[in-house]
Parts: sequence; structure tokens; C-alpha cells
Amino acid sequence: MFYRVVGALLLVLVFGGCTTGPSAGYGATTLDSDELSNRLLIDGYEIALPVGWTFLQGDSNLNRDVIATFESPSGIVGSIEILPAVEPLDTNRLVDYFAGTVFLSDRRPQTSNLLSATIGPIVLVSGDYHDRTVWSLIAPESPLPAILHLSFPPDNVLSVESAVLILEAVHAAPTGVVARFQPGSIGFVSSGQGWIWLSDYRGGFVVARADPTEGLGAIFWPDPDPEVETDEDLEEVPGFDSYPAIREGAYHVRVFRDEYRAGVARALVVYENDRESYALVVADRTSSDEKNWESILTDPAVQELLDFYLRFPPAGGVR
Repeated sequence: MFYRVVGALLLVLVFGGCTTGPSAGYGATTLDSDELSNRLLIDGYEIALPVGWTFLQGDSNLNRDVIATFESPSGIVGSIEILPAVEPLDTNRLVDYFAGTVFLSDRRPQTSNLLSATIGPIVLVSGDYHDRTVWSLIAPESPLPAILHLSFPPDNVLSVESAVLILEAVHAAPTGVVARFQPGSIGFVSSGQGWIWLSDYRGGFVVARADPTEGLGAIFWPDPDPEVETDEDLEEVPGFDSYPAIREGAYHVRVFRDEYRAGVARALVVYENDRESYALVVADRTSSDEKNWESILTDPAVQELLDFYLRFPPAGGVR
């Protein structure tokens, strides 16, 4: 089904290759600091990217120090890695380590020395893997031990200055707060209890209960895909009008239920009015018996998600 791919949204990024210099000349994309308004707060850090780029949660099975991965609409992928607090940071040993782990090469990667006015010296480690250009930027004297990894498709790299801006935009944030802000679209704020953010999805989010034993997950996004109406695995039940917590004003609510299978009850709700529309998918894995699809829509935790965790732009601002 169209929303069953959500479990595969967490990217595993592999960077590697032989050594070449950074490809940041003709055709490189240049960013301005004002464009970095697409923000994620997670694990005590704030990360900012250009609008339209997608955040995904770090894969702890790959590297527990990667707090977030991301991708751009044009195929740039990357991650933010936070190093353990070790002083002083031995950049040479780190570059040697990257040769075998990040760049998958038995040769030492090429390095370039840069200087940032805000975070001090930066070491740019560069290479190629197949047809992609690969960078790692390290700021050994920065108060925050962050590393920016980037992988570029052919003929689509950032300028070195733009990559530095992204690294400079990594800041300390309140511990325990998970928040996601996208200009003109939905936001999400959590104290780390109740609901937690897992990844972006179509301008919205994949979220789950912080306590995994609750077995409850949800996806919320604007402007549902028309495929919802033609998905053969979904059965539409009679609709109704409602005043949901997501907005002031009336919405027509369309409910689709999925066949109960493998111990999971699923329901999809589409909220529509003349200004905008949203979709909510809820999946419940806690029941050993077939669960009434209506009960997961009235679950207090689902109401809590709509009431307290989502942040909306001015009416009509999502479209």
C-alpha cells in the first residue's frame, strides 16, 4: 500500500571511494544563510537546512553518533555526526579512520584546510565513489564536535562556502526536546515523552509513541495523494463532518480502514475543507485480537497528538 513504505524511510548512507579534490567550481550551488530555515532539534542539537530538503532520523544500527540524515530534491544526501567529547581532537587520526570507513579506500583521502569566522579551522576531506562526489567537513576546534558528511550526484555539488554554512548552523539546543519546523508547513514539538518524531514524510511527519510497548505509530501530512481513493486495500466507510483539533472550522472527514493483518490495525483519515486537506494514518500493533478500527481513531494518544504536538501555519498556508 502507498503508506507501507514508511518503514523504509530511514536512509543508510554509504560514502566511499578513491581520492580527488573537492569539486566546487563551475556549476556549484551556492546557498545563503537566510535559506537555512528548515530546522530540526534532536538529541540536544539544532540543524538547519534549505527549505525543501528532507530530514530523516539517524540510523543507530549504522553509527550511533549520526543524529540525522537528510536529502535534497536534487539528490544530495548527507548526515550530521556528533563526535564523543575527546580533547584534543586528532584530525590526522580521524582522516586515517575515514579512509577505511567513510571513503572505503586504502589510500589517505585528500584534505583541504578552510577557515570559518564562527567555528574556526575546518578540514575538508574529499573523494569520489562511482559517479558521486563525497565530502566530510570537520571543525576540530569548534565547541560542538559536529561532522558534516555530504554525497553529491554528478554535476550537482554545493559550493564549499555553502557546505560550511550548513556546518556552522549546527547549534546546541535544549536536551530532551525534539522539534521539526518547516516554513509554511506543519511543525512538530515534543519533550521526548508521549510522541516522538521519526522522519519527514511528504511535507509532514512519521511519528511514534516514545514507549515502544504501546505499539502506536502515525503519519500526518498535508494534501493527501489522490491514490488514497483508488487503493484497493483500503475500504472507505461513511464520512462525516467534524471540528477536529487540527484547525478551527469544519472539515469533512473521510475514513478508510485497512484489512486487519499480522496483528496490526490501521486506519486512514482524510480531513478536507475548501482551503486545505490533511491525511492521518494510524497503526496499532498492541492488540492480539482484531481491533475495531474506530477505537484507534478515538484513542486518547491520537487525540493528544492532534491537540498538543502538531503546529500549523496560518490557515491556507500549507498549500
